[in-house]
Amino acid sequence: MKKTLILLVLVFMVVLQLSAGNWDNGERRKIKKGDTLICEGLATGQVYCVFLYNISASSHEVEVNVQTATEYNEPNVIGTSDAGGPGYLVFFHGNHSSYVKVFIDESAISDSQIEAWIGSRSLPKAGGFPNEPLPAYCEFKPFDGYKRYFFTTQKKPYEVTITTQDIQFVCTQFYEDQATLYLLLRRDCGNLSNLVTIQRRAKQYIVIRCTEKATISDILCCEAIHYVWMNGDTLNGPAKPKIRLCEKK
Repeated sequence: MKKTLILLVLVFMVVLQLSAGNWDNGERRKIKKGDTLICEGLATGQVYCVFLYNISASSHEVEVNVQTATEYNEPNVIGTSDAGGPGYLVFFHGNHSSYVKVFIDESAISDSQIEAWIGSRSLPKAGGFPNEPLPAYCEFKPFDGYKRYFFTTQKKPYEVTITTQDIQFVCTQFYEDQATLYLLLRRDCGNLSNLVTIQRRAKQYIVIRCTEKATISDILCCEAIHYVWMNGDTLNGPAKPKIRLCEKK
């Protein structure tokens, strides 16, 4: 009887382990060929974005498999010799999938390696992100690397401004059940396939703001809306992007 009970407990633990996601906080994780990340229990009413960065030792693209309940994508993430390539973003909506699975196939080049995390109004919950408030002081703050800023509006309008220096910059803004994708110093706004995939059912929730200019601004309004901004570009590049939030008089 005792042995049977122990066996049942072990089976239950295995089932629990198999059913639970290994990435439910959406934190920064590194995966190699053959590795899989699974995030489960995602909430409805939110846009989610999988951020992918190629950190392979040699300069080559890495095909990453991104699977949700409604769609399967295979983005090729650009690589450079110094692991400084641009990020790749995959957007989906929690109304249509409560999970996301990310993996690199066994057939990939031997040194293939990707750093991944999930961004949204609520993610990532942990794992190397300085989650900082963005005060409405109208002062620019650095927006490079692993930056995640947040702000909750009051009964007044605000203006957010993002700027970069001499090189393309990509970032995201999450709010309510929507997201905005900002692209600065982008020459070809009609073709973003090398940078982003927006799953079909999420397209109605995503606004794309693309400009050839080095600065872009947006008005934020209404009370008690929680905004989150995350860098979606090269982590160690020369763009030196900045962000500021101002109260509108």
